[in-house]
Amino acid sequence: GGGERTPHAHAGCSSGASPPSPGYASFGAGLAPSMAKSPPRAAPPPPPEPTPTLDGKEFFRAARLRLSYEQFSAFLASIKRLNDHAQTREETVSQAGAIFGTEHRDLWLAFQGLLNRHGLT
Repeated sequence: GGGERTPHAHAGCSSGASPPSPGYASFGAGLAPSMAKSPPRAAPPPPPEPTPTLDGKEFFRAARLRLSYEQFSAFLASIKRLNDHAQTREETVSQAGAIFGTEHRDLWLAFQGLLNRHGLT
């Protein structure tokens, strides 16, 4: 038998083509199966009706990111009129719906939720 070759000696002779650490390859290989396998129980079923519950700060951040500058400015102006008692809550909700449109209907629903929670009239 030719049992003189040892893995240790072989590793010492390796060229720079192989990964510097044998653990690197096993890390990458061990990562893939865990990501591919997802038990069905891991993800909870989606709620029947999405009810956005953003707080004020999160809502305005989302609105600022998603609306155009003109839309966001118009929305802020509408909020200011509500705060100044220059228009009713219903008018503000209606204007927000027109500003957000169907594309951002979730923001409009979240806005209504905020008004309801804060009891603005």
